[in-house]
Amino acid sequence: MKRRGMGFIMAGLIFCCMACGSMHVIEKGGQVLDGSFFAEKTFAVYQLLVVGREDPAIELRQVRYGKDKQEALVITMDAFPVLQFRGSAPAGDGDFQLQSMHFLGGNPTGWNEFTLELAGSGVFTTQGNRGILHIQPSIEPARLSSGKIRHKENRFTGDQALTGLRNRYERIIALTGWMHTLKDVPRFETQGDFEGYWKPRLLPETVAARHRPAGFTQENAVWVRAEDIKWNTAYTESLFPEELWVLRNSGALFRDWEEVAAWIYVQYQWDYIVELMSDRYTLRKIK
Repeated sequence: MKRRGMGFIMAGLIFCCMACGSMHVIEKGGQVLDGSFFAEKTFAVYQLLVVGREDPAIELRQVRYGKDKQEALVITMDAFPVLQFRGSAPAGDGDFQLQSMHFLGGNPTGWNEFTLELAGSGVFTTQGNRGILHIQPSIEPARLSSGKIRHKENRFTGDQALTGLRNRYERIIALTGWMHTLKDVPRFETQGDFEGYWKPRLLPETVAARHRPAGFTQENAVWVRAEDIKWNTAYTESLFPEELWVLRNSGALFRDWEEVAAWIYVQYQWDYIVELMSDRYTLRKIK
């Protein structure tokens, strides 16, 4: 009966993922599949609420996990719902180590998730129903330590997933590094704004002709086919640095954009994320 009951839970969660597209439900579904949903228990929740917004701007949970009931901090931000930061349990003076960032991004055919190890530190102290959170701005990403990929009916784990995710990470770092060298790029408040600006410029072949940039023309175009799309290599060479030509012409950029646009957005906004994380927050205990 327990096995059958678990099957109903998994089926229900996966159905909810497909029906509503909620990243929160996708995350819970993934946790059920790997068992972590039942291994971690929240014993305190602190939030920063903003008037007029439904979700908390910042939420910090104190959790216990594992057989030996280790404690940890889990921090999420409404501005970047695909991310979850984890830190060690605060010491007596509130000091803790920021240890990792977990990413879970869905797409119409599946999802990508990974854990990126971090080097950083912060302070979290409590008094009554208040908590004070301050993370030092020197947050440094280290390496991708684990991950999973779901693409249609295929599910990749272990070394196979990690190799694919690390290769994708290198491509995204190269792409966003180049993006930041360009002038007159607006500031983006949401992922939707980011995609609306960059997709017609990076992948004009995938949008309606009226949305394509002026620099994209059919004259003197040289075409190469990849991912069932004909790419204008002349446009590639007119916009991108040479080291990124193969990224676009091979269709790899298109695959990355379609499957993990949220990851590209996160990497592009990394400095802003660190800035948000390193502010000083007064949180209210709600549990």
